[in-house]
Amino acid sequence: MATASSANASILASSRINFAMGRDRVLPGWLNEVHSKFLTPYRSILLTGVFTIFLIIAGNIETLASSASVLQIFNFALINFAVIIMRMAPPEGYEPEFRSPAFPYLQIIGIIICLGIVFQAEKIALFVAAGLIGFSIVWYLIWSKRKATVKGAISSINWKEIISSPAGLEEMKPVETEGYHDINKKIYHILVPLANPKHEIPKLMLAGQLVKNIGSEGEVTTLNIIEIPEQLPYHFLQTENPILKERKKLQEQMLSVAAEFGEKEGVLVNPKILYSHDKFTSIQMVTRDYNFDFLLLGWSDSFSGNYNSTVRRLARNSLSPVGVLKDNGLKEIKKVLIPFRASDEVGQGMKLMLEFVSRTNIETTIFTVISPESDIIKEKKRVQKALREYIEGYKQINIKIIDCKNPGQKIIEEAESDDYDLIVFGASKRLLVKARLINSIPHQVGEKVTSSVLIVYSPGK
Repeated sequence: MATASSANASILASSRINFAMGRDRVLPGWLNEVHSKFLTPYRSILLTGVFTIFLIIAGNIETLASSASVLQIFNFALINFAVIIMRMAPPEGYEPEFRSPAFPYLQIIGIIICLGIVFQAEKIALFVAAGLIGFSIVWYLIWSKRKATVKGAISSINWKEIISSPAGLEEMKPVETEGYHDINKKIYHILVPLANPKHEIPKLMLAGQLVKNIGSEGEVTTLNIIEIPEQLPYHFLQTENPILKERKKLQEQMLSVAAEFGEKEGVLVNPKILYSHDKFTSIQMVTRDYNFDFLLLGWSDSFSGNYNSTVRRLARNSLSPVGVLKDNGLKEIKKVLIPFRASDEVGQGMKLMLEFVSRTNIETTIFTVISPESDIIKEKKRVQKALREYIEGYKQINIKIIDCKNPGQKIIEEAESDDYDLIVFGASKRLLVKARLINSIPHQVGEKVTSSVLIVYSPGK
């Protein structure tokens, strides 16, 4: 049973490796064929499956297991070596979220330990592994070196310089580029990723209101991403696949919605289209490269419950403020409720909305809940003092300070009692970490009220 399940996992994983190698012509392109209905690399799966089953039936299980272990540990040594190579000659776009410390000493120690374990294996396992590695080298020299479409980072390293000078083994930094935002800082840019034309109008409406009332000029950039399954190459887009046709049709509807909105509201809309294997990486890349002032996202079902959802990951990692809109039928903005807590990070949402409402006729209420167990008079003075820096010079601002043990419930009651169009929470990135364990107040309110809710996350850590 264990052997069968392991073989099944090996077939699925290894077939994807063979498929990718076929795509890059490291192996014959015949393996790169994708099934028209199931979108799976069926040739690679069949070849890998037949080869795996043959080894299980014809070979000795213990020898196969030992040989596989040797190759796996040798692979770990190569991974450590790859880290050294990629640090010395970083390819374009190489910006890892985690960087291993003690470079290159930790990697060198890892290589030595892995090779030490390898040479403690049985001789038969070493011979089998050495045979497979030798065959791979011969295949590279005969086929891959001439026909592969990708070039390894190792080829751009000057080994003579490294051997002759210890300083040669130093990490190189990728070249950083600036976005267009620095050209004219008076323009307020908002990025709005679009996914479903039926539910995007409230996001566009809010973005349009913001750019018209913040800064001297404004622009809304809409971003529609067609995600391609990771196992598929980009030239798959040129095929007549029915699933792809449906996605392109949805894309056309999205562009139409954005264009109609811009024309109707008198807002400059700049539509962008991307094809990508990873939606999160693509949105983050666009936000960084063009230095947007604000990123406006939709509140998906996974936002409250999934710590690693695309929306939460973007809110944690974005360098610009991020707004997450929970739409409950937002059609216009006449009354806004801003729950307030005296915190610089939480104040990000308030700063944004006060700058917005200061140029409109929107009625705004700042709502603060303090603990009844505290010194209420002293606490009210502290809150009022903290509010001064935000509300000074603004009109049509109402302030409510209530004492209650359950601030979340009190905010819900206030929201339902006065029929607000939008509730705006300012939040820090720490709120996302807290919400991994329990739902925070903004998330609780967002799930229970009938008003639309906007959570504004401050940039930075």
